[in-house]
Amino acid sequence: MAKKVTLDKDSVIIAVKPFGDEKFICGVDKNYKADTQQKEICYAVALGLCQIALDDPDMVYDIGLSVMRIEELENGKAEVIDIKDWRKKLN
Repeated sequence: MAKKVTLDKDSVIIAVKPFGDEKFICGVDKNYKADTQQKEICYAVALGLCQIALDDPDMVYDIGLSVMRIEELENGKAEVIDIKDWRKKLN
């Protein structure tokens, strides 16, 4: 069952935009207020995702193509990650 995710003040927005011939720019919305621990975690993840995209764009592009194919097969189901479970893995 697909879960619908809505963007609101708790959402970190990552912008990816074409930037010249076969180039892109990637960044995080600077207006985001990381004023809770959960929002700080999401902000750090967003910054990390942008950095990975900039450091290894070929890998990110290939993964993106794979995810596009999977989404087509699964009709766009969203995956939600429980922050508590994820943080347990870090310890």
